[in-house]
Amino acid sequence: MLRGLTRPRSGHRLTASAGILSMLFTLMLAAPVAADTVAGDALSDPIPIAAADFGTPQAYDTTGATEDAATDPSSCETEFGTYDGPFTETVWHSFMPEVSGELLVDVNSFPDPEAEGFLAIVFVYADDGAGGIALVGCSALPAAVQFAAEAGTTYYAMTGSLPEMPGGGPALITVAEPVLSDATLDQATYDPQEDSITVFGSVTCAEAAGVEVYASAAQTIGTHTVWAEGSSFFECEGVTSWSVTLTGVTGPLNPGSIDVSVDLFACGQICSGEHLEGTVAARPVSNRPGPEPPAPPPAPDNDEREGAFPIALGGTAEQDVSGATASDSDP
Repeated sequence: MLRGLTRPRSGHRLTASAGILSMLFTLMLAAPVAADTVAGDALSDPIPIAAADFGTPQAYDTTGATEDAATDPSSCETEFGTYDGPFTETVWHSFMPEVSGELLVDVNSFPDPEAEGFLAIVFVYADDGAGGIALVGCSALPAAVQFAAEAGTTYYAMTGSLPEMPGGGPALITVAEPVLSDATLDQATYDPQEDSITVFGSVTCAEAAGVEVYASAAQTIGTHTVWAEGSSFFECEGVTSWSVTLTGVTGPLNPGSIDVSVDLFACGQICSGEHLEGTVAARPVSNRPGPEPPAPPPAPDNDEREGAFPIALGGTAEQDVSGATASDSDP
C-alpha cells in the first residue's frame, strides 16, 4: 500500500489505496479506548507504602476501581458483628515494617469535610510465604485494624466500599504505630461504703494523649446477675496506670469475682483503641475512719531537771513515767 502511494502507476491504484486508508482511519476512530487503570486496582499491583512514610497519611482515590472475585473478600467477621459484601471499588496497598511491633492501618474515607465520602471497609492480609495471603483482620465503622506486625513481612491492605454507601472516592490511608498498645487488666477492689468496684490496669502510650475509658461488667450474686458500668479519663504518656470505678445498674455490687469488659480510646495523629475482657477478683477495702488514737498522758512534774524531787538516803520512790519526754538536758 505504501509503495502504491509513493509510486502510483495509475489514478485507479491511488484511489484504491486512499480508500483503504480512509477505512482504517474510520475503524481506528470507532475502536473503544481503554479506560485508565486505577492505581492499586489489583492485588498483583498494589500501591506501595514505604516504611519511611509510616505515620503519614497517603492520599488515593478508589473512584472507578473494579472488583476481582478471585482475590476480593466477600464478608468481614468481627467481634462486633459481620459485614457482608459485595464490596465495590476495591483498592490494594502493600507495606513492609522494618521492626516488629504494634501497627495500625487506618482508612479515612471522608478526608474533605465539605465533600461527600463513602463508607469504607479495610482488610489487612499478610504474605503467607507460600504464594498466598492470610487474613490478619478487617473492620468497618471505623475502617481501622490494629495488629502485631513482624519485621520483614509484606502486608496488604484492601479498601472497599460498603454496600450501604458505594461509589468510592478520595481517601487517606495511614500505617502507623498506634497511640495505645499493651493494655493490661490487673486487679480490682470493692468499696463497701459505695457498693462499687474499681478496676485497675496499665497501658502504653506512644505519645502524650488523653485517654477515655469505658467499662461494663456483670457479677453473679446468688441466682441473679448485677450489671455495672463506669467511665473515666486520664492523661497518658509512656507506660501509665489507669482505673475505672463500676457502679451497679441493676443492683448493688459485692466483693468477689466480676466479669469486666474495658475499652480504652485515644487520639493522636490518628485514633486508636484497646479492648480488654477478663474476670477479676474484687477484694474489699475499707475507707471508714478508725477510732481516734488516745491522747498522750501529760508529762510528769519532774520531766525536766528543774522539777527533780529529792529521795531520802536509803528511801525508795515509785513513779509512772508515762508521758515523759526526752530533752536536750538528758545525758
